[in-house]
Amino acid sequence: MWPFDRDPERRIQKLRARRDVKSLIQVFQATDSEYIAASAARALGEIGDPSAAQVLLDAVGRTIIRGDHIWGMDVLRKLVTEALIKMGEPVIPYVVSAMEKYVATEEWLGARVTDEVLMSLGVPGAEALTALTKHADRRVRASAVLVLGRLLDQVICGVLYLILADRFPDVARPVAELGSAGIMAVRPICKPLGISVDGSVAAQAMGERTYKAAIEALDAALEDKDSWVREKAQEALRQIHWGE
Repeated sequence: MWPFDRDPERRIQKLRARRDVKSLIQVFQATDSEYIAASAARALGEIGDPSAAQVLLDAVGRTIIRGDHIWGMDVLRKLVTEALIKMGEPVIPYVVSAMEKYVATEEWLGARVTDEVLMSLGVPGAEALTALTKHADRRVRASAVLVLGRLLDQVICGVLYLILADRFPDVARPVAELGSAGIMAVRPICKPLGISVDGSVAAQAMGERTYKAAIEALDAALEDKDSWVREKAQEALRQIHWGE
């Protein structure tokens, strides 16, 4: 149990205001309550100190049991993901290491967190995933290929939505109301309106070098010695080039 006062949320906010990362990590690790842990994770994300990344990542790959209570992990994983994204590029080495571990041990709930963080970090995330397509473990290569394809598709659709919003705001408005699902479905809307849907929009957003390296990595994965990796590469490239 966390030996603080009767108002843990207030105490967490005080620690956040003091930027007391060490104490917040202690709270996160020691509490019996997933709600207090989630609040501590949120506070750590707001502070943005990547020294907390490893502790947060260690918590999301398994079901946590404290005493006779099994934690509900969905909210905690969501807040840990958000916290890591707020910490930005410095967390990438921790996230890559966690991804390797979670994929290799088939702890897919933990891998889902690392996937979402890398996808949300844009260019640094793409560069990390590009490097992982050459990993020794076929499971890590396959996962990196698939997530890299999703990241590129997300970038393309995001740029297309911005173009759509600028040129055809009446069309873009209902798309925005659908949230991420709407933005990820902009390709068939754009082409009839004369908006190019090829990968050049991703190159503009990410930089030519990063985009080219990512596509070359996916193309190389088509020749991977493992059939599963080749299959994921085909899937990723098909999604990226869909609608061109």
